[in-house]
Amino acid sequence: MKKGKSSRNSAQETRTSNDTTARGGSHRPRSRIRRFWGGVKDKLRTSRSKDSRSRSPVPPNVDDQRASSTPDLEVQAAPSDVQVGDDTQLAIRDAQQAVTRMLPLSGPAITVASVGQDGPADLDAADGFQDTYLTPLRIFDTVIGEIANVHPYAKMALGVLSWTAKIILAQTDRDKAVFELLKKLGEVYSFVTQNEKLSQIESMSAILENISKQARECARFIENYAQTKNFWARFGKNIVSETTDTIQQYSDVFDRLMQNFRDQVAHDVAIHVHDITIHIHRTEEILDLKGMTYAKGAGLDTRKQCLQGTRTEILSEITEWVKSTGDNVQRVLWLSGPAGKGKSAIAHTIAKRFEDAGGLGSCYSFDRQREADRRHEKIFSTIARDLADRDPGMRRALADAVQAASSLKTTADIVQQWQKLLIEPLKKSSGSTGEPILIMIDALDESGRVETRRDLLRILAGKHPNPAVPKITDLPGNFRFIVTSRALDDINDEFQGVQNIRRISMDDIPTALAERDIHAYISKELEGRGFEDREFAALAKKADGLFEWARLACGFIKERHLGLSPIDCYNEVVSHNPAKRDMLLYSMYKLILTNIMSKDTSTHVQHLQELHATALARFRSVMGQILGTAEPLPLASLNAMRRHFPTQEDNFNVELVVKSMGSLLSGTTNPDSPIRPLHASFHDFLTDKPSSGEFFIDLP
Repeated sequence: MKKGKSSRNSAQETRTSNDTTARGGSHRPRSRIRRFWGGVKDKLRTSRSKDSRSRSPVPPNVDDQRASSTPDLEVQAAPSDVQVGDDTQLAIRDAQQAVTRMLPLSGPAITVASVGQDGPADLDAADGFQDTYLTPLRIFDTVIGEIANVHPYAKMALGVLSWTAKIILAQTDRDKAVFELLKKLGEVYSFVTQNEKLSQIESMSAILENISKQARECARFIENYAQTKNFWARFGKNIVSETTDTIQQYSDVFDRLMQNFRDQVAHDVAIHVHDITIHIHRTEEILDLKGMTYAKGAGLDTRKQCLQGTRTEILSEITEWVKSTGDNVQRVLWLSGPAGKGKSAIAHTIAKRFEDAGGLGSCYSFDRQREADRRHEKIFSTIARDLADRDPGMRRALADAVQAASSLKTTADIVQQWQKLLIEPLKKSSGSTGEPILIMIDALDESGRVETRRDLLRILAGKHPNPAVPKITDLPGNFRFIVTSRALDDINDEFQGVQNIRRISMDDIPTALAERDIHAYISKELEGRGFEDREFAALAKKADGLFEWARLACGFIKERHLGLSPIDCYNEVVSHNPAKRDMLLYSMYKLILTNIMSKDTSTHVQHLQELHATALARFRSVMGQILGTAEPLPLASLNAMRRHFPTQEDNFNVELVVKSMGSLLSGTTNPDSPIRPLHASFHDFLTDKPSSGEFFIDLP
């Protein structure tokens, strides 16, 4: 009995002694920990009975289903002028300030100067300071998890210690998660406020309003969390709360809202791209001038340019005129002269110069062999389209004109073309830039008959009987027209004495200059064929200023002739003396044709009159077919037509005639190229009976 009583007394004394010791100073930490865990137990007992209002706030747009829930991101409609307000910015600033006062597990407060800048660095510094406390706990927690075979009481004690380590580590992770959430909040807020134009986009206003709302609520949550400055106080407060879930839910909400923002941007971009595509398509339809009449093949032909280094004086004179300024400068330059003088070569050389300089408005060439194209009915619509291609302002004005009156697209009335497609659109476009704009009209004499070019001549001369028709002086002051032609009577009558037209005649070019240039041309053509400079000079003098004659002569000399050497052909050319200079070309044509007929019959019986007559008849038949077609045709088409001729004598291959006429006709070596005279004077020669003699072609 005494023994048992003594034991009970000893246990009581031990408890008393322990209590006394607990109240003493040497074992005070053990008493603080006991009181702390007591507080924890009280929280565990009382937290289950608390109303949901005592829980940590969660994002209002997130379903309250713990960590496994998916935030509800339904966006409510908002006015188009909604902006991220100042209250959001103030709430974020308060959250930042509160976080700066938070104490880590041990050590000084963490300084967060600004979200996304100094915050991460300070947080890393705090983590480094806490490694002294947290690293042993993490190691301990890992080791406890690996211990399996221990005494039940020891295992129970270790379990309590493991649980304690886990919740301390969890609180540390919560602090870090709050810092990360504050960083994300700052980034989201900075993004949506960096450009004030975002709030002006109607489709973005609802999303921006929702982001602003979530930012304010998240900032208040962080501020409330950070109000508990002491780490152990936050530790006890958050053991059984939903703080961790709330932090994650806010983070998820911001991710979803930003994804919604990006999706809306992609959607809007797709819509805008579609709208822009439609707008461009409609603009192209409006500015589409493809339905307008346009003369194909009438433009610049670089093959017709002068030989480099020739015609330098007249080219400089014309270029200076085009570039001249002032109210007294004539708007039209008429370059006239007989056939073969090189007018077209000069015209296309000037046109190429200004094309390279960006000043060629249009180059329009007539061609007697293309009368079927009716180019005289398409001149100003073609020039207008060429100008529209180089000037967007002119294109818009021209498109407006034809959109208002569709008939203008195909009208053959050049007076309407002149007024509605050229003068009026140019007045409405951006206007004169000061740089010269050149309009080249080549071979006006090949535009058809007198009546087909009457209106064109009157427009250029400013002599139209209708006073309402604009004059050429109504064009911008930097526009210049160059017209080339032979001095036909109707052209001379309209242009002669007109103050606004400057005339340069090819006949006015000094003989020495013309001979010099032709000499350079002949030297180039006959180079390497055994001729000396005196032969070149003789041919140049014989040409008498006609570049076309020089071309024909060089072609005749270079061509192979049975039994004749190049020097024999040269002697034949220089010894042929026509009575008049005007007949020089015709004489050359007759010489070439006589030689061709002789060569063609030389393979048979020489001087047999029947064979010569057959060859001559076939020549007239083929050339009549070539000159009589409304449009030049290639060799295959000419042969196809010939198969339908009524007489057997006409059923032969056209190539038998044209194969030896390469110096007079184009397209003789290519079956797909149209066959036509190389120069208009050859057509005139063949249809002039006194000049052509036995080679005369009687066209209907």
